[in-house]
Order: sequence, then structure tokens, then C-alpha cells
Amino acid sequence: MELKFNKLSIHDKVKIMGHRFNGLKDIKAAVELSSSDKDMNWFLRAHANKDYTKLKDIHVAEIWASYPCFDSSDSLYENRTYQNYFFSREPFTEKRLREIFESCRIEMNFRLINDDMPAWAAPALYYEGDGDEMVLAISMNRENEKPVSVFQKIISRLKKIFCQSRQNG
Repeated sequence: MELKFNKLSIHDKVKIMGHRFNGLKDIKAAVELSSSDKDMNWFLRAHANKDYTKLKDIHVAEIWASYPCFDSSDSLYENRTYQNYFFSREPFTEKRLREIFESCRIEMNFRLINDDMPAWAAPALYYEGDGDEMVLAISMNRENEKPVSVFQKIISRLKKIFCQSRQNG
């Protein structure tokens, strides 16, 4: 499976796995499980977010890293983070989040979403923590799946019934 990367504004409405998010703020609000790079590397744990916005049929997890600090002044005022978001139909577990983290190559600015990312980890979204741009990675196979409407299902069933009755009668 190939991945497709779309650059979007953090304010854009984006549809992921059938759910429409009104920008990055909605995605952040839906994060159920979160882990920093330090927790993934050292403590092997993720943190459950008890105040997340529960969504039907979609789960959101985040792996993030703090901006680098070079002196005490940076440490006092720097609160930006590099953010990687992953989406799933199944609830995320620490184990699944660790598998994603270990399967992705880390690029500059803690970007896990890249050409080397396994397609099974998509859809995924990256935000550098500053500015207006975010990057959405979608598996081409998932993106090309078109939901079949109820009307299309009924037509398909009627065609089958009609063809069978013509063959039998």
C-alpha cells in the first residue's frame, strides 16, 4: 500500500475515517492516549487522557516531543511540541502505540509521518507545533475505498434477484 501526503492548514476541515474534524483543535481534543518521545524511549508508557472528546468508531492517539531547549531561558518559555497523531477503528493500547513508534523512522523535528512509515499506521497526521501547516498521511487503498450507499446496496441486491429469477424461470 502506498501513502499519500496532503498539506493542510490547521484550520481546515478534514475528513479522516469518515469523521469530519474542524481543524487541529478537534483532533487534539479527541486524543485518548498520548506519549512523549521520552516516555516511549525510557519508561515504555503512554498516558490516558480522561477528558478527551469521545468519537463514534474512531480513536486518536498522539506521540509528541518537546522543542529543544538550549539554555534556562528556553526551558522557562518554550512550550511548543512536535505532534504525530494516529487514527484507528480500534482503541489504542500502549503496545500498539509502541509498535507504531518503533516502526516509523524519526525525521527532523520528530516527524514520524514520512515515506518509510508503514501503511498500516495510516491515517496519521503531523504538526510541527508552530505555524499553519499540518501533513495528513493516508493509505491509498483506504482513501480509494468508496462507501457504498444504502441505495447502491439495494440496486445491487435487486440485480442479483432479477438475474437469478431470469435464470430459474
